[in-house]
Amino acid sequence: MSIKETIKDLGLTKQREVVLQVIRDADEHLTANEVFDKAKVLLPTISFATVYNSLRYLKDAKHIAEISFGSGASRY
Repeated sequence: MSIKETIKDLGLTKQREVVLQVIRDADEHLTANEVFDKAKVLLPTISFATVYNSLRYLKDAKHIAEISFGSGASRY
């Protein structure tokens, strides 16, 4: 089963699917801004607020982890 099929099986909204796909496809941990930039390519209508809220939802649902570096931006 491919990662895209696995993501589809989670029953997420299209926006959350795109955010999760961006994170899973990344070779490094991304900031929210980096996730937004990459998600915008896949779904041009997505807003930064939607990406931010999706990151929070995916973290709370244990689909992703948040890495905090003191006062710097978190990475996912």
